[in-house]
Amino acid sequence: QKVTGPDGSTFSFDIDPFDKHRLLKGLDDISLTLEYVGAIEDFEARHENVSGWMY
Repeated sequence: QKVTGPDGSTFSFDIDPFDKHRLLKGLDDISLTLEYVGAIEDFEARHENVSGWMY
């Protein structure tokens, strides 16, 4: 990644692709988890059928 300042100076830096995704989408830990709410609900439904005593 590279950032250019108003005076034309540039600053290069490395950023992990996952961190970049989170920054660009404005995702915190909770909103990131909510992207998978469908998969989480599917897992919970299947898990309850197998281990209903836990619920």
